[in-house]
Amino acid sequence: MVESSTTSWRRPVRGHRCTSTTRMLPVKAAREYQEAFSWFPDRVYVCYAMKANFNPYLVEHIVDETRAADVVSLWEMKVAVNAGAETVVVNGNAKSSDEIRAAVERSWVINVDSFEEFQRIEKIARHEGERALVALRVNPKVSPDTHSHIATAVEGSKFGVELEIAERVCRRMIESEWVEFLGLHYHIGSQITDLRPFSEALRSVRTFLEDTGLIEEISYLNIGGGLGIRYRRGEEVPSPHDLAEELQEDLKELHSESSGFDLYLEPGRSIVGEAGILVTSVRQVKRGRRRWVFVDTGMNALIRPALYDAYHEVVVHGGDYSATEKASVAGPLCESGDVLAEDRELPIDISEGDLVVFLSAGAYCESMASNYNCYPIPGSVVVRNGEITGVRRVQDYEAFSKTWW
Repeated sequence: MVESSTTSWRRPVRGHRCTSTTRMLPVKAAREYQEAFSWFPDRVYVCYAMKANFNPYLVEHIVDETRAADVVSLWEMKVAVNAGAETVVVNGNAKSSDEIRAAVERSWVINVDSFEEFQRIEKIARHEGERALVALRVNPKVSPDTHSHIATAVEGSKFGVELEIAERVCRRMIESEWVEFLGLHYHIGSQITDLRPFSEALRSVRTFLEDTGLIEEISYLNIGGGLGIRYRRGEEVPSPHDLAEELQEDLKELHSESSGFDLYLEPGRSIVGEAGILVTSVRQVKRGRRRWVFVDTGMNALIRPALYDAYHEVVVHGGDYSATEKASVAGPLCESGDVLAEDRELPIDISEGDLVVFLSAGAYCESMASNYNCYPIPGSVVVRNGEITGVRRVQDYEAFSKTWW
């Protein structure tokens, strides 16, 4: 994808650049997950995690391959259904009553995040006269090497139920007249490039199932997502096949000890991340003790550097890299944290109008864009085989202003 925008006081907001995503890479990545886990004895569901990028054109292409999605809100549900998702799992630590009701009505699996949420689901299911399909999200307490904001299974996390009390919650679900207990769910975090935490989490959950005897009760095991992608040139990252190989022995043994269960995965970033780019335009270059390149969009379109100290490769399109000097790239927002890249070797002659491209911007960029400083949400373009297959227009001021009434 590509993102950026140009504004004029005297004419409607319009976009000359946007976020661009090639359709083929996400489909290929989704297919790789399916192939990587094809050895699993029962069914495997690759549920695309829509929070990574909910662009409906992208979701349609991905879901056409996987037929499954992982959603967190009513609007994600709508996009998933419109894209043709047949299998939907519902996540989130504080689901609304409307979200729970929608899942119950459609017989979607709800990954229950707490005992209190189970009680709410049970009440809604009773009112609707329909049994809810549920799995319990547990916290295996592993600490992957990733940013603390995206580590979701550490001690004290807001997500999931600690294994020490999880058996009681599972037994209560099994006894309930209004929910059907399917199994367990866990998700340890995001942008994880070391496979060991994935193994640690699975073994922790396996031990829990064996020790409690719940291994005979499950027909569903959801191991979440979290596999990292390449953000730095030359960086080595594991593939879905590497992840499958790492988990194969434990999953096969666990399956043989059980009465059989389906395997669910929730990849997001590793499907769309490397497929997207953010294209910006230089507004001006500021020289002093430090050289600054100011571009026409900032953390309103690419919040990851400010939020996670994240790194994205930066390329000046058509730039002369035979003569470079260090510069930092920043957006136009009234915020000191609006810095997209620091101390990068960029062409000395970079100037107004040059295109600055941020790589690996397909995940958690468009989906986290904002109207900070009343900048419009950038447009996006989905490209397939060199042809544009979907366009999101730059947000129009009239549409923006009508959200207030």
